[in-house]
Amino acid sequence: MAGAARTGCRECPLGFHATQTVWGEGDLHAPLMLVGEQPGDQEDRQGRPFVGPAGQLLARALEALGWPRERLYVTNALTSSPA
Repeated sequence: MAGAARTGCRECPLGFHATQTVWGEGDLHAPLMLVGEQPGDQEDRQGRPFVGPAGQLLARALEALGWPRERLYVTNALTSSPA
């Protein structure tokens, strides 16, 4: 599916109320990829994955482990890479 078609896709009820596409972010060649379920309201508002309550928990866990988020690839199950 082309980028413009992916961005405006409302083919299923999961994306029907979304206001924007939430792309994955981080290092595309990361040794670790974290996949969440569909973007929540905070992710939809900010256009970024893992920024809501689960993302805040993830941030604390990554900080405790000493793993910089930007060295991982984080995405939602209902997204694709922007390429």
